[in-house]
Amino acid sequence: MNLRDVVKRFGKDVGLNIRAVRAYAQQLFLALSLLRKCNIMHADIKPDNIIVRLFSCGAVFMTLPGFYLMHIHIGQ
Repeated sequence: MNLRDVVKRFGKDVGLNIRAVRAYAQQLFLALSLLRKCNIMHADIKPDNIIVRLFSCGAVFMTLPGFYLMHIHIGQ
């Protein structure tokens, strides 16, 4: 399920739980930070392209599958 589906399913009329928002944000910011360190930029980040896996133990795992990359060459 993608992030847009999660918001529709679990946030309908009330919004998402703040703990869930923090978990999603932490994972997304970590991923963006790691991509930046590798001089890679994601060209199409949007809720439809963020896949969310919800586990029965309460864990959440987010991925950016099949994304398009653009290398950023700095300096040289």
